[in-house]
Amino acid sequence: MKKIFLCCLLALGLAACAGDCATHEQNAKAPVFFKHNSVEILPDSLAQLNDGAIYMTGHRFKTIQLDGYADETGVDAAYNMDLSKRRVETIRDHLVKKGVAKDRIKTKWHGTERGHPYTKHRRVDITVK
Repeated sequence: MKKIFLCCLLALGLAACAGDCATHEQNAKAPVFFKHNSVEILPDSLAQLNDGAIYMTGHRFKTIQLDGYADETGVDAAYNMDLSKRRVETIRDHLVKKGVAKDRIKTKWHGTERGHPYTKHRRVDITVK
C-alpha cells in the first residue's frame, strides 16, 4: 500500500507520489482541512480535493481510505467522534459527486487527536491504494 499525497498530485500534474519526491519534501502531507466545528471544507483544501478527484476518475482501479479527525475543543468525545464522521462523509460525498464510485471509498473516523495545533486536527487524511 502506497500513500499518495494530494500536494504531489497537484504539483506533479497528477502523478502519484509515495512521499519520497522533492515536491513532497517541500509541501509535506496535505490533508483536507475544515473550518472550526464544521464540515465546511477550507478553500485551499477544496482545490486539492478536486484535483484528487480528477486523479481518481482517471485511475479507476485505485481505492481511497478516508480517516477523519476533530480537535479537542468539542463538547465531548462523542460529539468529536460524530464531527469526524460527518467530515469523512462530506469528503466521500464530494468525491462521489465528482465521479468517484462510492464503493471505491472506505471510511473511518477517529474523533479527537492530540499533539498538534488545533487547526491541524480539523482534517480528513486521504490514502490512495
